[in-house]
Amino acid sequence: SDDLHANLKQVSKELNASVSTAQLVAGSYDVASAGFTDAADASMILKAAALGAKGGFSEMEVTAGATVKVLNAYGLEAKDAAKLMDMFVQTQNDGIINVDQYAQNIGKVASVAAMLKIPLSEVNAAISLSTSRGVNAEVAFTGMKTALIKLTGSRGAKKLEKLGLDISAATIESEGLLATLKKLEGLDAKAIGDIFGAEAIQVMSPILNNLETYEKFIKNQVVAVGTAEKAHDRMNQTIKGAWDEMTNIISNAFTDSSELGELLKNVIQLTTVGLKLIGFVLGP
Repeated sequence: SDDLHANLKQVSKELNASVSTAQLVAGSYDVASAGFTDAADASMILKAAALGAKGGFSEMEVTAGATVKVLNAYGLEAKDAAKLMDMFVQTQNDGIINVDQYAQNIGKVASVAAMLKIPLSEVNAAISLSTSRGVNAEVAFTGMKTALIKLTGSRGAKKLEKLGLDISAATIESEGLLATLKKLEGLDAKAIGDIFGAEAIQVMSPILNNLETYEKFIKNQVVAVGTAEKAHDRMNQTIKGAWDEMTNIISNAFTDSSELGELLKNVIQLTTVGLKLIGFVLGP
């Protein structure tokens, strides 16, 4: 815990106090619970989570929890956390969704997609595209999960076979989701509805009608390096960002029990006494 606290103090410093050491420590619970107990690994994940939280209108605990869920689902390491967060923020940039909504829902589909060997880039591009066409964020994730199950389940396989389509978990793994969906081009609305059902069709319709855009969004995911940091820095330049920086510096000083913290405590206490005195003098 001493190593972790020292590392997190450094993370707060690197991020110009956009997040306090105490907030990073609070976020470390989910990270440690997910198996990332090495102080250096936890710090890398929490730094990425802090960037995403600030740039994605979310909280540290939410983005940290989502990051470790995806890391574990895809069998990734702590060093991959920064790349994941860039992809989270790129999903926000391309869709009508923010990182907070993404983080609260990605757990619904990540394990299924990982099991089918579908890259996160293809999942995120689908979420971006469907939400940009008016699909509610939560519906987009549940519909995406249902669509993947329909495409790879035994019942779905029979329907696809009748339509002369060779689609299975094995073909999706070898060809990718984009190539799989291109096989459905030319099918009428009834056939598409029979394949996916009422829930998943809401998500898949905008994708099937805009496969070029879907391919573009996949490429955006691949080249999204530094996206989370840019979003973080942009938010840090706002009035709220400046206020957060000031309050986090004070919080860090108190957490460290430093001379600055002691001085600040005394100033606050004296100010409180002064306000009480003014209230007493002005009172009836």
